Amino acid sequence: MILEADLTLAAVILKTGESGASDARQAMEQALTQARLKPEDLKCVVSTGAGRKSVPFAQKQRSTVSCLAKGLIFSIPGPDGTRCGG
Repeated sequence: MILEADLTLAAVILKTGESGASDARQAMEQALTQARLKPEDLKCVVSTGAGRKSVPFAQKQRSTVSCLAKGLIFSIPGPDGTRCGG
């Protein structure tokens, strides 16, 4: 996913195989194309999941559970209609 403030600029889901780094590069290329961005436009790249440590261009790694929790908080509207995480 590529996020900017509370907007999702791109989201890619791939079936992965044995090559985590190659799969991550493919997902990144697809997401950048969707968002019409270049790698240098990104402020931070975070990898998640079982292969998160094999993503050479990620600046941070997070567990799947922590990313799911953050996504849930981000997506729930607050009492005033704005997103809790936004």
